[in-house]
Amino acid sequence: MPNWCEGRIKIRGKFSDVVSCIKNSFEGVKHYKGEVLNAPENISIDDNYISDGEFQIFFRDTVHIKNTRRAFVDGDCCIIAKNQDSQVIAVIQFKQAWAVVPENYIEMSKTYNVDIRIQAFECGMEFSQDVIIEKGKITQNNTIEYDDWGWDCPVPDWGG
Repeated sequence: MPNWCEGRIKIRGKFSDVVSCIKNSFEGVKHYKGEVLNAPENISIDDNYISDGEFQIFFRDTVHIKNTRRAFVDGDCCIIAKNQDSQVIAVIQFKQAWAVVPENYIEMSKTYNVDIRIQAFECGMEFSQDVIIEKGKITQNNTIEYDDWGWDCPVPDWGG
């Protein structure tokens, strides 16, 4: 069983691009033999108000981020914008096995024309990562190792 690097994933861009990214980047959790254990119905999308600049998505269970190595989201996300061209930021609970793999998110950034920031913490190995992907390029991948995890880390109860 892996340690989990946990935190938040932020997706930034034009409202319509962020909505498209969120609607198409998640899937049910797959079993090691390829069968879907938590079917896509665990993703509930309320897109009745997209034309009004409001989008809401709920994850009823843990959901896999497509094209990643063991990265997942859960919880919910609500995005409100003035119009379809407004810049917005979606924030979703995130975890990835062992550590964030920045290369997993390059294609998502390119495909949907969004920027991605992941800030995650792993208490077992006592480190945090701050990753930024802008326009399909990794612009930041910082790792901080802590001498006194409980005191120095801003969220010492995440990850592990």
